[in-house]
Amino acid sequence: MIPKPRALFVHLWRRMRSHVPMRMVFALAAACVAVLVVFVGGRVGLAAACLFLFGGITWAGRSVVLLRREEHEGAAARRPRQRATADDRYVQRLRRHLWGGFSTTALDELREFSSEPTRTPESRASALSAAAEWYTAIGENGRAEALRHTALLSDPRSPGHTEPPAPLPAGPTHFDVLLVSDFCNLGGTTGSNLQEVAAQNAGGLSTGLMHNPFGNQKPGRPVNPKFNRFVDGHRVRYVRPGERVTCDLMIVRHPRSVERLQEDLPQVTARATKLVVNQTPCRYYGEEGAGEKVWDVARTHRVLQDWVGDHEWCPISPFVRRALMEHHTDELGPVRMAEHDWTNIIDLDEWQGERPFRTDGKVRIGRHSRDHASKWPETPELLWAAYPAGEEREVHVLGGTAVPRRMLGSLPEGWVSYEYDSVPVTEFLRGLDVYVYQTASDLLEAFGRAPLEAMAAGVPTVLPPKFEELFGPAAVYANPDRVHDAVDWLLDVPGRSREQVEQAWAVLRGRFSHEAHLRRLAALGVEARPQQAVPGVQ
Repeated sequence: MIPKPRALFVHLWRRMRSHVPMRMVFALAAACVAVLVVFVGGRVGLAAACLFLFGGITWAGRSVVLLRREEHEGAAARRPRQRATADDRYVQRLRRHLWGGFSTTALDELREFSSEPTRTPESRASALSAAAEWYTAIGENGRAEALRHTALLSDPRSPGHTEPPAPLPAGPTHFDVLLVSDFCNLGGTTGSNLQEVAAQNAGGLSTGLMHNPFGNQKPGRPVNPKFNRFVDGHRVRYVRPGERVTCDLMIVRHPRSVERLQEDLPQVTARATKLVVNQTPCRYYGEEGAGEKVWDVARTHRVLQDWVGDHEWCPISPFVRRALMEHHTDELGPVRMAEHDWTNIIDLDEWQGERPFRTDGKVRIGRHSRDHASKWPETPELLWAAYPAGEEREVHVLGGTAVPRRMLGSLPEGWVSYEYDSVPVTEFLRGLDVYVYQTASDLLEAFGRAPLEAMAAGVPTVLPPKFEELFGPAAVYANPDRVHDAVDWLLDVPGRSREQVEQAWAVLRGRFSHEAHLRRLAALGVEARPQQAVPGVQ
């Protein structure tokens, strides 16, 4: 294989720089300049001297650039090792704390540590294994084995470094709710799963987590560590392959969670099963027909029917329900559709909070969302209208602004951009005066979790009119060309913005809260037992 010229040049440059000292380079350059000036003279000598001087400066500059690059690469390579070392030391400290007479505190800290996404997967698994060792020592073998299985799901390395798993329980394990989903995801599906697990935990209900990745996921990906906040090996735990399980209600979130079932499936006996349809079968539906297919209606029903028998489909919103009924009627066939939508929920008590007092006098319009073309208005004119910066108004965006930059040529004056996850969402939202969420007109949004979070955080929200069917009086509705008027309407009258926030909270409390989810479960025969909730775990 012939090396590329650039790579060959860089390699030779580094070899020369490593073998030729910098002082020698400068000495040779100075000597050559002196010889040329003394013996050649005139313009030719002066030109040659300048050329040698320029070459010496270039050599030095290039050497500094390469040196800085090597230092940067070395620092980047050291950071993960330093992080892993620091995490390992912290887990060892918690181990000493655990066995030194402070087991309750140490177990809580180990669980919290294992739920932090910034920790290395290996250290999260180590923290869970440390807790498992304690439960083994005190005779709670079932709880210990559940935590070891969670550690296995948290660490993508080969399981050869772990102890052989204990035998499966002789009898079936019962859960109030069994949640089946892909727990590797980072987006809305995981957010919805976390909220329901939290609500069920606060309601004293036991929850089993069955991890079944999407068909296109690479094997061995670690589960999202945020679930470890709730996994205690008792009230909430992952179900092991081949385990016998009974439950009052099995919830399958996302049709793609059953597109490729495990080969060693748990043996599940469910009193009732619901498939939460939180994505349309196709990415969009236009005048020319449906777009790219994401999942297959008939196949999903057949796989789930063969596995657990009769079940019911619950669209997550009127938008998903309408797409199924209008564009997939022939495929639905034997599918039994639920009467009510299975809407997303949010913990209002966690999201509500005091907004900071500002004295700059500027109105902050903002949004947080994935930076994808479909999440923005489709033309520069609509984009300018939807996010009107200027006139003492700023536009703050969390999630990236690559699409507006391409569309407008550059980011307009008055726009402030934050990369995804660079600021906590609650902190970002509480710094806004108005939340505006405008997308491409042909986007079929399955639900709209981003505006739900904005309303929960206490920000008056302006949405496209199509969302009124879902959120009702919780928001103000306007097309992009009327957003400016909607913002004026909210802010011109003192107290009107606050009235809109209170109205949104009332709607969310009734339809999209943890309490609403527990009422939904109760209607299905799964009664909450708040007196049995785990203290301190919400």
